[in-house]
Order: sequence, then C-alpha cells, then structure tokens
Amino acid sequence: MGKIPRCGECKAALHGRQRKYCSILCRNTAMGRKPKGKSQFYCICQVCGMSYTKKKSLYERSRFCSRKCQGVALGKARRKKEEL
Repeated sequence: MGKIPRCGECKAALHGRQRKYCSILCRNTAMGRKPKGKSQFYCICQVCGMSYTKKKSLYERSRFCSRKCQGVALGKARRKKEEL
C-alpha cells in the first residue's frame, strides 16, 4: 500500500482533491507563518506617522497606513481645493 498524503500544517490525512493542506484554515495558518523576507519595506504614514510594511512593488506609491488615514488626507485635499 502507498504512502498516505498528509496536511502540511496539522498532519491530518488528505482526501479527494486536497494536495497540500486539509482545509482553508490550515492553508492560511501555514501561509501566515512564512517569514516576510527582504521584499518588505517599512513606510511611515503621512497622516498619523505610524510605521507599517509594504511589498517592494507598492513601496514607492504607498503613503498611508490605512483607509482611514487615506480618507482623512483626501478630505483635507478636497477642502483645500474648494477654498481656492
């Protein structure tokens, strides 16, 4: 009899079309444990000054740590534009 395939996270037996993980939960847990590596860059939010990380491909364009800070900045820009 052949070797039974096991989940890469919890080591449960895999069934049917499962190839690497037995569930979405195990897959997400495993992916979350991977190190961020060199492709992560630290940025500083232009609104609140908080430090956050971004992928290398988004580093140049990133200015805000969250949608909330982005909304605050856009609101200020709109008010400033309306004053002119």
